[in-house]
Amino acid sequence: RREGAAARKIRIMSTRSMPRSLVKLYREILTAHRELPPMHRRLGDDYVRLEFRQHRGAADSFMMPFERQWRDYLLQLRRAGHGGRDLTDDELLSLSDEQKEKLGTVFEKYT
Repeated sequence: RREGAAARKIRIMSTRSMPRSLVKLYREILTAHRELPPMHRRLGDDYVRLEFRQHRGAADSFMMPFERQWRDYLLQLRRAGHGGRDLTDDELLSLSDEQKEKLGTVFEKYT
């Protein structure tokens, strides 16, 4: 059976110390991104891949809030429909310096 690049990435990810619930969440987010405009989808997919890849194998004390925040994001995506939404001022202010840097790097790639 021939599998696509996305399926291979998910399969590889699932074998490297990521709980099944997070692998499922990762897949659901990428699926939800299909409803976004092409540029937003590429930006979102790259950022999700980066975040999940970098936090693979992190301590449980970190992964619980990590999963909760990504579940909240998925819920917001589903509620927003096709267009997505901008981050609020409070959300932008609450980002860590590292998160701001990552978001800026991904954003620069697509603008």
